Amino acid sequence: MLGDAKETPKKIADKATELAGLNGGGCCCVILNTVKQAQAVYAGLSDLPKEQKLLFHARFTAADRERITSEVLDKFGKDTSNRPEKFVLVATQVVEQSLDVDFDHMITEIAPMDLLLQRSGRIKRHARTKDGKLKEEGADERGDPVLHVLLPKEESGKPPKLASSEIIYQRYPLLTTLAQLQPSGGNNTVAVSLPADFRKLIEATYTDSAGSDAAQYLKDAKAKWDDLQEDLAAQAGEFLLCEPMEDEFDPVGHDEVGDASDDGNGWRARTRLGLEDVLVMPLKPEQVAKWKSGEMHPRLVKWLYKRSVKIPPYYWPPKAASGHGKPVLGNKKLKGVWLLPVKPTNGAWEWQGVKKDGKTYTIQYDSTFGLTNGGDK
Repeated sequence: MLGDAKETPKKIADKATELAGLNGGGCCCVILNTVKQAQAVYAGLSDLPKEQKLLFHARFTAADRERITSEVLDKFGKDTSNRPEKFVLVATQVVEQSLDVDFDHMITEIAPMDLLLQRSGRIKRHARTKDGKLKEEGADERGDPVLHVLLPKEESGKPPKLASSEIIYQRYPLLTTLAQLQPSGGNNTVAVSLPADFRKLIEATYTDSAGSDAAQYLKDAKAKWDDLQEDLAAQAGEFLLCEPMEDEFDPVGHDEVGDASDDGNGWRARTRLGLEDVLVMPLKPEQVAKWKSGEMHPRLVKWLYKRSVKIPPYYWPPKAASGHGKPVLGNKKLKGVWLLPVKPTNGAWEWQGVKKDGKTYTIQYDSTFGLTNGGDK
């Protein structure tokens, strides 16, 4: 339990480097809740050479993310023969998703208990020798798995400051998780036995009652959580498919729901609630003018999409700053995609916009850090 991720990115980077150097070497994964935090911690790994570190998050182009995913599996997959002796992977939640990867050490930012348990399943996942070679049988020689959790900064008598984690996961399940992570005996650790403790830990996280003797801030968080669940259920109901009809099948009935889709039928299946990310296609100014109609060969469409990147929607569409071209919304095969006029150099590019308050902010991209955005949270 190392402290707050927002205030100590260099400290976290140093701890990850230390863990990766234990016992002659090891593979350490650091999981942060936001891209901005992950980029800050990765930047703190200045003492590690480039071949011993990697950044992995969702704000890379499809082509770069495919490359990074392949590298992650090649280094940390079950049967890999290319497992490094010393390496630090800094990632967001993308590393949790359907990847069979195995690390010697892990540091994670606070998250609801069920997600912490899921992340812990990537530590010493497969039985290996001390030097990382896969064992056909027998116990793991690397010792018991340890999950290092980054806890928010707390002041006596005041509610914990959950910062950006609260935006991602909501306050109530984070508070109930924190309550279960309070160490005893002065050793700053909490022992968990899995799978025996799974149910107990998760039920305590999503308990129906905050308890009559709970702190007022916990009761307030529970009330807000209950209201949110009702709102989410109502929103989700708007996107449920209708029952099949005898004469015809209209997936969404006659209600105006969903959004513009590629085939023009006026609806698209939603995979999550809330604001959708904006898909941006960085192009040279002359390419924007040439391709904004969306009339092009499918192979070109595929090539362009693999070089597109998702941008947070908070300040989009912005006004272009002086000297920068205006974003253009594509049509037909590029429907719903913003074409951004930039001057790319070896896969890197930069663009400046102006927010509503008149302040200029910069969107940058390179293949190491991915997207950095002045409007990100």
